[in-house]
Amino acid sequence: MPTLQRKGWSAATRLARKTYRTRNQARQDVFDYIERFYNPTRRHSTLGYLSPMDFVKQAQVA
Repeated sequence: MPTLQRKGWSAATRLARKTYRTRNQARQDVFDYIERFYNPTRRHSTLGYLSPMDFVKQAQVA
């Protein structure tokens, strides 16, 4: 599965495409991106290089 960064997207790209009224709005948007998309799909070495969502699926099957 290609990572979001390989597709040309990142938190920096997301920020550059939007205009925020406050710094706090920008921080919240980056936090939401990381928590909702990046962390659940990113592969973790401690999980056998599976994403957290794939790891949970595999654990439920076993």
